[in-house]
Amino acid sequence: QACGPDAIDHNQQPSIIELEVGTIVAAIGYDPFDPSGIYQYGYGRFSNVITAMEIERMINASGPTGGHVIKPSDGIEPKRVAFIHCVGSRDEQIGKPYCSRVCCMYSMKNAQLCIDHEPDTEVTCYYMDIRSFGKGYEEFYKTSQEKYGIEFIRGKPAQIFENDDLTLTIRAEDTLLGKVTEYTYDLVVLSVGLEHSAGSDELRQTLGLSRSADGFYMEAHPKLRPVDTLTDGVYIAGVAQGPKDIPDSVAQGSAAASRAAIPMAKGEVEIEPIIASNDETICGACQVCVELCPFDAISIATGVGGKEFAQINSALCKGCGTCVGACPSGAMNQQHFKTEQIMAQISAALEDLGK
Repeated sequence: QACGPDAIDHNQQPSIIELEVGTIVAAIGYDPFDPSGIYQYGYGRFSNVITAMEIERMINASGPTGGHVIKPSDGIEPKRVAFIHCVGSRDEQIGKPYCSRVCCMYSMKNAQLCIDHEPDTEVTCYYMDIRSFGKGYEEFYKTSQEKYGIEFIRGKPAQIFENDDLTLTIRAEDTLLGKVTEYTYDLVVLSVGLEHSAGSDELRQTLGLSRSADGFYMEAHPKLRPVDTLTDGVYIAGVAQGPKDIPDSVAQGSAAASRAAIPMAKGEVEIEPIIASNDETICGACQVCVELCPFDAISIATGVGGKEFAQINSALCKGCGTCVGACPSGAMNQQHFKTEQIMAQISAALEDLGK
C-alpha cells in the first residue's frame, strides 16, 4: 500500500534459475555489525541508544521522521548527541580486530547533518583514532571541528548508563587528558562496523574461494591481482573482498568487470604449467586426494580392465601440492617439482658440505 509505483509483488514465489556463464564477479556486500552483543552499550535495552543506520533513516527526508532526528523514547528532538566510533571494529575481544574504514567519516557526516537540521544541537564524537585517509577526508574532519564545533574525545567508552529521565551517561577515559570522564547525552549513536555477509561462507565453498582471517574473500595477490581469485573465471569486488568505502568499491567493481571481460573476449583461458600429475600404474584410488583437493580438480576414473585411478582436471588444478604431499602411495607428482628433481637439488646443495 505504501509503494506508489506498485513495484512490490507479494505473490512472487522463490525460484531457482540455472545459467551458463563464462565468468563470475562475487560482489555480495556486507552485513552491519549487530551491537546488541556488546552489553555495556545497552543497545536493545536503552531506548535512546541507536545505530548509525537508524539515524541515517531519521536524517533522510523520505524517512519515517521526515528528516528530523528524534529520541525514540518520546519523539522529542535531542539537544546533546554522542557518536561512538569503532563499535564492532578494532576490537579483538569480539573477534573483530580489523578497521572497517567507513565509521569515522560517516559519523562525522551524520554529526554535521544533525547540526544542519538543528543548529543548537551539541554533538560529541568518541574515537580511538580518526582515520580520514581518502581524498578530501582530512578537510572534512577539519570542517567538522572548526565550522560545526563538533567535540572529539579520544577514548573508547567503557559503559553507558541510563538515567531515570532516560538520558544517557557515558563513562570513558579521555586519553589526551589522562582522566576518566562522565558526560550525559539525550541520544547515543553507535557507529557500527562492517562484517562479512551471512551467506558468504556458503558461496565461498560453492565457488572454491579462500578467505582471510577476518572472514572476507581473499584475493590472488594483494598488489598484482587485487580482484582475481585462485579460481579461474571468478573475481571479487567491493566489501566482499574487505571493508572499503563507496569510491573504492566503485573502482574495484570497474576493475573486476574489466578483468572478467578479458577471458570472455579471448574465448580461451591460459592455465599454469605447474600442476599435479598421477601415475595410474601406482595409484590405488584411495580417494585421499579427492577429499583434500581445495579446487575439486580430482575425480576417480575407471581405466582399462576396470582399474580405478585418480584423474586430474588440468584446467582446475592450481598446483598447490596438497595431493602430492598427502598421497600415501607416492603416485602423485608435481610438474617441475617432482620428487626426483627436489632430491637432486638437495643433493647438489649439500654436495660441498661433505668435502
